[in-house]
Amino acid sequence: MNPERIYQQHREDALARQIAAERYSTFVAMPFRDTFSYRSTEVHKEIIQKAAETANVRGIAKRKFASPRRVDEAAGQAIVITEEIVVGILESHFFLADITFQNAGVILETGIALGLKPNQQIILISQGTPAEIHFDLRNNNIIFYKDTTAVEKLADAMIAAAKAFESDVDRYVDSITKSLSPPAIFCLRWYAEATYKVPAQSLHDGIANSVFPNRQRGEPELLFHLATSELIKSKILSTGYHPRAAGTNDVYGMNTTELGRAVTHKLWPEYSKPLTA
Repeated sequence: MNPERIYQQHREDALARQIAAERYSTFVAMPFRDTFSYRSTEVHKEIIQKAAETANVRGIAKRKFASPRRVDEAAGQAIVITEEIVVGILESHFFLADITFQNAGVILETGIALGLKPNQQIILISQGTPAEIHFDLRNNNIIFYKDTTAVEKLADAMIAAAKAFESDVDRYVDSITKSLSPPAIFCLRWYAEATYKVPAQSLHDGIANSVFPNRQRGEPELLFHLATSELIKSKILSTGYHPRAAGTNDVYGMNTTELGRAVTHKLWPEYSKPLTA
């Protein structure tokens, strides 16, 4: 397992899914077994899930919060930390860890999250007291749920994390658009509008004159190649080659990546359909 390699391979697709998702997702790391006074199921239902419900009732966040699910719910039992877990942490909007008793697996997952996600998208909770927390974690914002206002405070933290995420998305999309040339932006918008009308539409040399009309001889093809090369380099477009897909002819075309679809949806929502979360 190599979190850095996973980050390099999955970060664009993970961000794309987060941008386009209808609801915020939360990766929950917590002890699975009841120990002494600790009751994991009760904490999950009465603190974590209720906080998400409270945040939804307030209606302040841009989107609704999906009900947070424990990482062991899909498998039905506690599982080891695998690449699937690391990808799950990366792809979720937020990481929420119950560091009660500083469970080794939870601490390891928290360390992975601290390396993969912005601090504002990481929420820590504990049944204990500040004195019981390891000094390396004390500087983080930790909610102690013995406090009677813990659910409200956790809802506040989730809403703050959502606000920080949306601000990061706006900055990211803005940085992409500022780095692209006018022909690249024009080409991307043409594609967004074209695929809204004809979903199967792709970008290829034969439509250069449609993308850049009213140009002198040779200019549309040059502008098209420069624009699409720039979009491919930015990982907004990907190329597709299908040998003999149309009878005896090979078919070549370019379409937006998941990141590209998320960016076009953000820039021109009137032309784009949201991705499935």
